[in-house]
Amino acid sequence: MMAPTFVTSFFGMNFKLPFETMSGYLPVTMAGVVCLVSVFLSWWMLNVNKTATNHKKTARKLTKKQQKFVAKETKRLRKQERKIEK
Repeated sequence: MMAPTFVTSFFGMNFKLPFETMSGYLPVTMAGVVCLVSVFLSWWMLNVNKTATNHKKTARKLTKKQQKFVAKETKRLRKQERKIEK
């Protein structure tokens, strides 16, 4: 509620608006281009972040070969610990 009231009170008085003296579609075109660029940049930044997060998740997963190796090493180390305890 505050944002529309602020904008209206700021520009509602006798105040020269930007692009007021320009005629035609140039101001509207410029505003549209700025909006499109900001939408594209926002989409790109959010997409890049999502992609990086997905890469981190897949990097955490071990391959089957790595899982077998870890299991084998864990068993070997447990055997060594048992030998040391005896």
